[in-house]
Amino acid sequence: MYKLLLSAIANWQVKNEGARMEEANLFVQRVQVDSARILKRIQPRAQGRANRIRKRSNHVTIELGSKEKNVNN
Repeated sequence: MYKLLLSAIANWQVKNEGARMEEANLFVQRVQVDSARILKRIQPRAQGRANRIRKRSNHVTIELGSKEKNVNN
């Protein structure tokens, strides 16, 4: 998760080249974890039998937001 957060911050910096990160007040707006493809494997067992092994993986999405300062003139 830490690497994913660093990647999201780096993406924000690339998209907003002139902006300073300190002034943007970035925060994690949403974190979403979805299931991905399941790799199905077979492990041999005794007497010609087999057990199914399911190797699960996930998709993780992080959205960053910025807190805008409300300035009333």
